[in-house]
Amino acid sequence: MPHCLVRGSINVDEYYYVSHISRPGETISSHGFQQRMGGKGFNQAVALALATGGGDQGKVSFYGTVGDDDAGKGLRERLEKATGRAIIQVADDGENSIETTHVLLQNEINPKSTLRAIEFAEKLVTIFNPSPMLQKDEIVGFPWNKIDWLIVNQLEARLLLASLDPSQDVQEEEDVRNILQNLVNQPAFSKTRIVCTLGAGGVYAIGNGLSLAFAPAARLEGPVVDTTGAGDTFAGYFIGELMSFEGREIRELDVVRLLRVATRAAAMCVERAGTVDSMPKREEVERRFGV
Repeated sequence: MPHCLVRGSINVDEYYYVSHISRPGETISSHGFQQRMGGKGFNQAVALALATGGGDQGKVSFYGTVGDDDAGKGLRERLEKATGRAIIQVADDGENSIETTHVLLQNEINPKSTLRAIEFAEKLVTIFNPSPMLQKDEIVGFPWNKIDWLIVNQLEARLLLASLDPSQDVQEEEDVRNILQNLVNQPAFSKTRIVCTLGAGGVYAIGNGLSLAFAPAARLEGPVVDTTGAGDTFAGYFIGELMSFEGREIRELDVVRLLRVATRAAAMCVERAGTVDSMPKREEVERRFGV
C-alpha cells in the first residue's frame, strides 16, 4: 500500500474579530475570538488523509513538531480524529523509521529540515509546495532536480522563473503557459513535473515528458464562502490520486484525471467556511462528481 510522509508545519491560529484594524497608538476591544488548527503541513496531511478514504487507499503520516503544552496536546487530538480514524501518525523522531513511497513538503518549517527531508526522500516520489515562496538566493541554490512534482500558483511560478533566469523579462500580465514552458526548459527542472494552479482559471501541468495538460476549475453549486483551504485541499487530493499509481507510468491522460479530481475537491472546499473543517471527504466528492 502506498504511504506518504508529510513533513511540515503545525500550529494554532488565533483569530481576534474587531470592528476595524487598529491604528498606531489605538487600543480597541475584540468582539470575538477563535482558535483553529493550522499550518500548511497539518492542512495538507488532513486533506491527503481525506483523499485516501481514511486510510483505505493509502497511508498518511505527518511528521511535525509540537510542544507539551495544551496547544500541542490539542493538535495531536485533532490529528487523531481528522477523518474519524487515527490514520495520521505524528512521528516524534526518526524519519528513517517510517517506510514511505511518497514525501510531501511545504516551506513553512526550517529550510534545513526541508533539505534533510529531500535527501531522505532520494528514492521516493517527492512533492514540494514552496509556499510561502523561497527567497531569491534560496531559489537559486535549491535542489530542484530532486523534486518529482512541484505544486505552485501563478505568482510563485513567475517568481521562480524571474529568479532562475534573470534574462527573462517576466511581466505580470504574461501568459502563464509561456512562464511554465520557460520554467521546464530550465536545467533545474529537467526532471520535474510542475503543477500550476490558477484558482477559477483552472490548473496546468507540464514537464519531464509531459506536454501542457489542463483541467478547468470545477463548477460550483453555491457561492464562494471561504477560499482559505482550497490550495491545501487541491494538494492533498492531487497527491492522493498520485499515490494510487504505485510506480506505474503516469500518462498525460492520467495527469488530467488527477487534476480534475483535485479541482473538484477544491471546489467543494470553497463552498464552506473554515480550512480543515471545509475539506470534503472522499465519499462526498465521489457522490457529487462520480469520481
